[in-house]
Amino acid sequence: MFLRTLADAGVRPPSVAAFESVEAVKRCVMTGMGVTLLPAVTVTHEVAAGRLAVAPWVGPEYRLMTQLVRRDGQWLSPAVRAAVRLLRDMVGEASAVAEDIG
Repeated sequence: MFLRTLADAGVRPPSVAAFESVEAVKRCVMTGMGVTLLPAVTVTHEVAAGRLAVAPWVGPEYRLMTQLVRRDGQWLSPAVRAAVRLLRDMVGEASAVAEDIG
């Protein structure tokens, strides 16, 4: 979708790389390998530290959906509960939560 948006605007990158990890993407951008489109929440610390810069985006708004699925009645460790609370705090009230597990 992002590449199509760029192509529609006449932008054709000379090369494209795909990564499974947001950290890998951020490190590539920090070393000057290119640009990326990431959720703001994933770059907060790097932007605050001056390691990444935010460029204005005038293209369409992209939405990111994240889901957490578990078996009903499954025990959740304190670490998982803390991670769920952290994610909810980061996403805010806009998130739809089907069941309170945190």
